[in-house]
Amino acid sequence: RKERQKTIISEYRTLLKDNDLNIKVLEIPKIDGAGIDDPVQFLVLGDDLNKIKEATLRVKQVLLQNKAIVDIDDDSNAKKAEVALFINQEKAKLLNVNPYYIAEILKYSFNNLIIGSMDRANSKDDIVISLDPKFKQDIDSLKKIHIKNNQGVDLDLSSVVDFLYKEDIKSIHHYNKNRSIKTTAGVNNISLGEVQNLILKNIDFILGKNNLNYAFSGFINLLGETIDGFIFAITLGFILIYLVLAALYESLILPLIIMITMPLAFGGACLGLFITGHNFSLFVLIAIILLFGMVGKNAILLVDLANKKCHEGLDPDEALIFAGKSRLRAILMTTFAMIFAMLPLALFKGSGYEANSPMAISVIFGLISSTLLTLLVVPVFFKTCFNLDLKIRKIYERKKLL
Repeated sequence: RKERQKTIISEYRTLLKDNDLNIKVLEIPKIDGAGIDDPVQFLVLGDDLNKIKEATLRVKQVLLQNKAIVDIDDDSNAKKAEVALFINQEKAKLLNVNPYYIAEILKYSFNNLIIGSMDRANSKDDIVISLDPKFKQDIDSLKKIHIKNNQGVDLDLSSVVDFLYKEDIKSIHHYNKNRSIKTTAGVNNISLGEVQNLILKNIDFILGKNNLNYAFSGFINLLGETIDGFIFAITLGFILIYLVLAALYESLILPLIIMITMPLAFGGACLGLFITGHNFSLFVLIAIILLFGMVGKNAILLVDLANKKCHEGLDPDEALIFAGKSRLRAILMTTFAMIFAMLPLALFKGSGYEANSPMAISVIFGLISSTLLTLLVVPVFFKTCFNLDLKIRKIYERKKLL
């Protein structure tokens, strides 16, 4: 097919509006085996189920403010009809009937009561008694169940029990040992981060003054874990790169020039995603990690040669000019090689486009911006940092003995 997944999803959602059908449209995940689920999952937690229901309605009101949030639903809509039995405590006390006895009678009537077993060749079968299923659904039949009070007088169950037909939640869900109702929704040209911020901005309105709590699950929760892992990986990478460069140049200052150039790629990647309309994802974060390595390489090529020439006696300005002329070809060749290698992934509309294109676009724009800025930023910082490094070296370096 020629249409992208988002286009087909939009067509089905239009069908939903035109025909008033109850349809939920979910995207196929970009990674095999990731599971198909609602991207937005927000849970209201607490002890009082009625207050949780009220808070869930307010969640839906908040989400409906943005038309890009679609397929809004919750897991409390599934209801079932049931016969509710309420023991009238006053009647039970007046007729001298033990409520625990009534509960046991109802349990044996509706559950399967094992009263014995039967041997059949090499197996043993249980003997079970219970009310016939058709009587369990007939209130009039249930009212005629005979019970006895503490004096042994026969009574009908209806004399101490009130019967009521009602609809209630089919199942009560729990999350972290709390009762919960999950609100789910889909997104249409809006990032999960924007949806999360919308909910958090209105969290006081949603929870009210009730003793309620909240939690995110699904992709929003995974997004938070991914970002935390990304920050940890980048921080650890910066530290390790600095330690290696500090040992290589035997300097505490010169590695900082290379470290300063690395964030320059981040700005280009953000600009590329903004222009093309893509959102941040796990694949974009992987591309940014790749960019930091590429940008660091370009800065090392300049700093390494310029530092070497300065120690040979050249003025920092002359050393920078010499390094720029010598290393420009190598920097441009590696940069253009990576950019042209990423172009098919960025432009090709085949399978995996949703994951590959944002990653390739981040690399391309990040390399362009970082390469241009690196050739400007490194020379600006190098002369100042090199002179500062010479002064610091006098503190911790011993003079060489002739």
